[in-house]
Amino acid sequence: MARIPKDQAKLLVHFHLKQIQWHHNVFHAPTFLAQCEEYWADGTVHHPLWIALYLSVMSVSLWTALNAASLTSQLGLDEAMVGRLFRAMVQVLNDQCFMENLSLFSIQAIVLSTRIAHNLDFSDFNAILVGAAIRIAHCLGLHMIPDTREARVTDNTDQWYAVVEAEVGRRCWMQLVIQDYFQIPFTQTYAHCITERPSNCHDEDMLVLDDQIPTINSYIRTLGRIASLIPATLDEMGPAKSRLTLFQAHRKILSLEAAFNDAMNKTPKFFFRDYTSNDTSPSWLPVARRSLAISASDKIIMIHRPILFHSFREPALARSRRICTSAAMTILREHEAVFAEKCTPLWTHSAFCVTAAIVLGLELLFRDAHMDQNAIKLRSTLANTAVRLRGCKCDVIAARGAALIATMLNVEEQLVLRLMRQPVQESSSARALQLELVEGMIESNEILAQFLTLSVGHTPSSPSHVDNTQQIDGLDDLWLAQNSFVEGDNQELAHWIQQLEYPFADLQ
Repeated sequence: MARIPKDQAKLLVHFHLKQIQWHHNVFHAPTFLAQCEEYWADGTVHHPLWIALYLSVMSVSLWTALNAASLTSQLGLDEAMVGRLFRAMVQVLNDQCFMENLSLFSIQAIVLSTRIAHNLDFSDFNAILVGAAIRIAHCLGLHMIPDTREARVTDNTDQWYAVVEAEVGRRCWMQLVIQDYFQIPFTQTYAHCITERPSNCHDEDMLVLDDQIPTINSYIRTLGRIASLIPATLDEMGPAKSRLTLFQAHRKILSLEAAFNDAMNKTPKFFFRDYTSNDTSPSWLPVARRSLAISASDKIIMIHRPILFHSFREPALARSRRICTSAAMTILREHEAVFAEKCTPLWTHSAFCVTAAIVLGLELLFRDAHMDQNAIKLRSTLANTAVRLRGCKCDVIAARGAALIATMLNVEEQLVLRLMRQPVQESSSARALQLELVEGMIESNEILAQFLTLSVGHTPSSPSHVDNTQQIDGLDDLWLAQNSFVEGDNQELAHWIQQLEYPFADLQ
């Protein structure tokens, strides 16, 4: 089994608790640290599946550290160790028959390992593990934890352990909800759960605090509120065999926008950029702000995804196009800030750059002008993002993202050359020709073929991503997107959209 020397392991665990735990928080930090100390002291392990959790923490911490320049030199470990630790975690799960011997440790290990599984090119494998974790959680009753927080008493040891156990159960269930709702297909059980979000509390006393006080649970509580909107995003679109018209779909999306805006208005103020930090603010708050801006922008695009491709073709849907393009620019701008500020790297940072690259790539292909300042800025932003992604270590998603950007820039250049060779007099005819050329590239899989030529380790299966539904496989969906809806009355749609204003909170 892959092992890390004790001194390096201690460094990684403390790094995890300080800089990474807030992003998942599936365990009680004081308890986990005490278990680690026992293990380091004499090898004591109270449950064999705890080792799986420990290895998961090691692998995620090492991956993060390898991508953080300030820590790489202190560890002296190579990139291959990340994969060995991940495989060792899986080996422990299998050796201990985790699907027969049900344990919360298995759920914690699997949920945590998601933070590197996609980057190691184990997306399908991870989706299966998460599915198993969801079923284990059902068997353990994590979806039916009663809400007893108002009557919380911690006067004795037994009561304290009961409070911690219930809270950790809520945390694990929240992560499973986040991971399940942000991937397709959904589990069809979300309407029958009573488990509330984890409490806004510190691990040291477990006392419920006001939402405006930052705690280790603040980020996942906010992300969980957004995740709860995702099932409705699909449900509102109706069954796949009975497509809505574009007009009907857009009306549904507008109602989801309102729900999203309401969720963001409930976000604690300290996550927004105009909030002034103080000496008591958590060290992870700056990167949490950047991460939330990236994730929320990705979810804006997710809400509009059913009509995203059409928004580049139909003038009546120009509003959705502007919204998604703005959200994509926000993702890349925040990613640049994360890189410049040397923030703790998280897998979603690079993963959602891929979402943004697809949107901005479409914007380049479908825009009327290709030589103006806006077009130049788009190309420059994408090119700079590709440079950053190529520098990521142990990250297949980042490598594919860089390849995708190179593909989109090459395709746009080819499109411009083809347009220049065509003698067109009227602007309306030029626009029609442009649409014809772009759609021809998509229908013939020309874009996908160029991407596969540049991409690293591409597999034909569609990965399920925790916090994202528009990854590289979005290219495979472009042809389908052209035929996703029944064409409705676009005149009616255009008239209706003109009366609306976009209300999203400022996350930029």
